[in-house]
Parts: sequence; structure tokens; C-alpha cells
Amino acid sequence: MSCSTKWPPKLMNEAAYNNWKKDVEIWGKLTDIPKNKQALAIHLSLDGRARVASSELEVAVLESDGGVEALLKKLDGLFLVDKGRRQFIAFQEIYNLRRGDGLEVRKFISKFEHAYFQFTIQGMSLPDVTYDNMTSVLSRSFSGGFGAQASGFSR
Repeated sequence: MSCSTKWPPKLMNEAAYNNWKKDVEIWGKLTDIPKNKQALAIHLSLDGRARVASSELEVAVLESDGGVEALLKKLDGLFLVDKGRRQFIAFQEIYNLRRGDGLEVRKFISKFEHAYFQFTIQGMSLPDVTYDNMTSVLSRSFSGGFGAQASGFSR
């Protein structure tokens, strides 16, 4: 997520809501936008379901000193309501993770570790054998230069 101190971070997808929320908190401490205008700026950066939910709040609420908190509470109700849904999204991220053509193994490992971190903060874990095996195979493949056949992975 990229943003400037002038404009709030953009919510790229629902799976990244918690990260985005933390980025908004940091942005709120860095921006020069007055506290009573920050929720308005965040509202304008949203799209999709988040924008619809934000639009349900009165402008006067968004324009108050507590506007950011009210907006985040509204969005929490939308994105944090169902633990099962959050777990499913985190599982899907790992399950659908693929190393695309041209993606360096080091970057793929980083993406896997981030997806696994998101998976664990939802209160889930892979069996140690699976996680250890995956990281071991990826590390061997990267350091030893094995191809997809030798590593046990194929596209």
C-alpha cells in the first residue's frame, strides 16, 4: 500500500483490511490534514463495499474529531464480522499462492511467509511438517539452484 502523508492509504482488498487499518492509524499521526477532515479524506479513498458502508455515515460524523474512529467502527462491522470468513480468506491466500513466471524465488518465499503470517493471526496453523517441509524445499531450491522437478514443485 502506497500513500503520501497528504492522502490516506488505499484499501486494496478485503483480505488486507487489518493491515490497511494499521496504515490508516500511522497515516493519521503523520498527515497535516486536520483531525476533523481525516475521515473525509479516507472516505474519498475508498471504493466498492467499503465506500458504500462509509457513505452510510453522515458527513457531520465524518467531519468530527471522532470521524476516523466512527468510520473504522463501521468498516470493522463490515470486514471483521465473521471470523470464519476471515479464516477462509487467509486460507485461500495460501492455497492459491503460485509462483508466476519471472518471480524470483526469494520474493515468492517472502509472499508465502506473509500469507502464512496472515493465516496464523486468524488463529490457524499448518501442521509443522507441512510448514517445515515447504520452507525447507523452498530454501533448498533457492540455494541449490534445483529446478522444479528436483524440488518437488511444479507449475
